[in-house]
Amino acid sequence: MRFLRRLVFATVCTFCFSVNGALSSANFPSGSLNKVIPDGNPAGYADTITVSGMESSLVSVSVGLQVSGGWNGDLYAYLTHGETLVVLLNRVGRFDDGASAFGYSDSGFNITLGTTGTDIHDYQSVPNYATLITQPDHVWKADGRLSDPNTVTFATPPSTSLVNFNNANPNGDWTLFLADMSGGGVSTLGSWSLNLEAVPEPATMALAIAGCVFGCFQFFRHLRSRKTGVQRRCVANPRSFT
Repeated sequence: MRFLRRLVFATVCTFCFSVNGALSSANFPSGSLNKVIPDGNPAGYADTITVSGMESSLVSVSVGLQVSGGWNGDLYAYLTHGETLVVLLNRVGRFDDGASAFGYSDSGFNITLGTTGTDIHDYQSVPNYATLITQPDHVWKADGRLSDPNTVTFATPPSTSLVNFNNANPNGDWTLFLADMSGGGVSTLGSWSLNLEAVPEPATMALAIAGCVFGCFQFFRHLRSRKTGVQRRCVANPRSFT
């Protein structure tokens, strides 16, 4: 009986901890878009991915972007969800030296933007960058500079981050906006994707754990009641257990 109690207790505790650490992770792709971004036009282009079926509190967001052609230094992009806006790209390669007003001249990339890694605004500082910007498994830090694309430089402090989405409900519409801010060279958005990780809301986890504890208490109470009943029968009729 003691072994059974320990087994049940361990099982319930394991379930409680698994509820507390429950994590849902999913990738939401846009599918093939192949949308030409209007050249030198701040009106840009927007595309929306609708998320459903996720847990209710975000802990991690990253974004995949596949762009071909054009001039990378022309691009300005941000992601919105609910009331939150996070800048993903803002004229990468523009510095305050006066010689890089048009940003990096590389043509296209296939990247993942997250909260860690090298700032995408300065990606040419990384050895072998020309290869890395074609490898989506390499994570770059999103630009984050919520500033006029016509005046932004690397010295402009980032004021947004994908961390800003943490604790939000991931379900609903996520919109990517992408614009080409300078004439010359045409960029095409091939596709983009959302990589989300979420957990249940703390209140939901607390209720689940409380339910586990209550269930454990009731089970042991039941076992104690049965044991007491058996002892009473033994006292009342000892021969029936011999």
